[in-house]
Amino acid sequence: MNKPELSIGRLSKLANCSVPTIRYYEQTGLLPEAERGASGHRFYQAKDLQRLAFVRRCRDLDFPIEQIKLLMPLLDDKDRQCNELRDLAQEQLLRVRHRLADLIQLEQTLTEFVRSRDNIVLAV
Repeated sequence: MNKPELSIGRLSKLANCSVPTIRYYEQTGLLPEAERGASGHRFYQAKDLQRLAFVRRCRDLDFPIEQIKLLMPLLDDKDRQCNELRDLAQEQLLRVRHRLADLIQLEQTLTEFVRSRDNIVLAV
């Protein structure tokens, strides 16, 4: 195994991610359990930084944690078919489109509300 090289604080800074978030990702299995020094401090390897960056990008794209867990073996096994990844991305795309439709409807409702209030102000 490679020598651990990053403290949790350093990993946090490099990944622009809070220490509690890193601990949470470790608890949920998105990150492997960190090696511990004699003092009990967590230490990570460069590959953990790459994995964390992948998780954060997935979260930025609004992938649920359970879906990211499904993606992790694909990240680790480069020989697997990318059909699995495409199918997961397709599911996420459908969720995004549904949310987008909801947001468009909300925008229309708010626009109508503002316009109706503008008419009341103008009539006064």
